[in-house]
Amino acid sequence: MSDLKSPRERQLLGLSKSFERAFIHRDLSLLDEIFAKDVTVHADQITLLNDIKGRRAALLWYQAYFDKYHYEHEEILGSVNEYENVTFALSLDKGVKPHGDVHKEQHKKVEVKPSNTVAIKMLKWNKQDELTDIWDLRQLSYDEAHRKLKEIPDYSKLSLDVEALRGHPDDIQPSPERRSLHERNTAKWNQIFFEKAPELVDEVVADKAKLYNIVIGNEHAGTDDIKETAKKLLSAWDVKDTRAIVGTTAGNKAFDWWQVTGTVDGYWTTLFGLTLLVFDKEGKIVEVVSGRQPTPQERKKVLKADI
Repeated sequence: MSDLKSPRERQLLGLSKSFERAFIHRDLSLLDEIFAKDVTVHADQITLLNDIKGRRAALLWYQAYFDKYHYEHEEILGSVNEYENVTFALSLDKGVKPHGDVHKEQHKKVEVKPSNTVAIKMLKWNKQDELTDIWDLRQLSYDEAHRKLKEIPDYSKLSLDVEALRGHPDDIQPSPERRSLHERNTAKWNQIFFEKAPELVDEVVADKAKLYNIVIGNEHAGTDDIKETAKKLLSAWDVKDTRAIVGTTAGNKAFDWWQVTGTVDGYWTTLFGLTLLVFDKEGKIVEVVSGRQPTPQERKKVLKADI
């Protein structure tokens, strides 16, 4: 609801929509207008193995996507954190398929299927309202997965209904109190992983909640399954440092960017993730839509070539 947004929040949401419009219209000039000279596209460690730094390099990266693929881009929902000058968005690219002869050699014997791909992103803006940092985690198109991964995820098996994430249920009245509740419970969700406290699942997660990893393509349902998944992940980590930035809505959602530094499976690692949390009327988490960079061991396991 617009009356619950500050002037700066509305301004930031407008900047976020400028970024999305570039993908709707495949218009690189819209990105050129908002990119800072030192803009960085942060690597997801699957489609992009190293950060891209600088306006020209970033523009070339996105131009390659525009040139290679047919798709229909749609922003599903967004949020902001005005104190951190960041915006969040969940978006959907429908019918992603390579143009004409793109990757023809790779697909001589493979049917190139159109894909619908979901993405979560956080954008960082400077005081001049220029875009300085892009964190983007998304599902791979069938074409990308075929070229890069040893096994192609079947995203169609996820029960996630992306379109249903718009808006909020009629029985939830947006309010400043709701926003504060989301902030508290998002912090507790982060504690589960930052402080190795899986017991907090029972406190903040609804009994029939679902957790989706949109990058890997897996799904977990219920507090017991989610708790065991957290324990399994935490058993490999020795966490040394953590960071988080949260963007809540006054209705029933919160975005969460997080970063962890430590050792995992013997490797010193820093990785980031992006999460969308959906809350019920009582403020418990009913859906977790997430993605993260793979660990070094996971990269060796899933990528065809680590180059």
